[in-house]
Amino acid sequence: TDMTAPTLSRAAMEKVIRTYYDGCNEADEAKMMACFVPEAVHYFPAGMYGGAFRGAAQIAHRWRTAVETLGSYWTIDALVIDAETAEAAIEWTHFKTNQDKVLRGAECVEFDRASGLIREIRAF
Repeated sequence: TDMTAPTLSRAAMEKVIRTYYDGCNEADEAKMMACFVPEAVHYFPAGMYGGAFRGAAQIAHRWRTAVETLGSYWTIDALVIDAETAEAAIEWTHFKTNQDKVLRGAECVEFDRASGLIREIRAF
């Protein structure tokens, strides 16, 4: 890691993550996009969603569509943040109310130190 890079605070990282989840639940593309660097990537397990969502705009659009079509909403069940490495781990629940489905999972989040925004999410 680049030791000269500014250190993000745990509070700042948590605010971005919680704002992102709020944006997802509100189907607010602008709110979601404001949490990511423009070139961010959201990875998924093989075979899910036709592959990674690439770019803040696509990530936001895909989650807005999920809310509109699947009745999706998400909860953060556990959140571990390491400000020193600019990484976080989130345990979540994704409720797809229109399909009567509940997904449980976790994701690793990497932040861009310069902007304080999310660079990458890897969901499991």
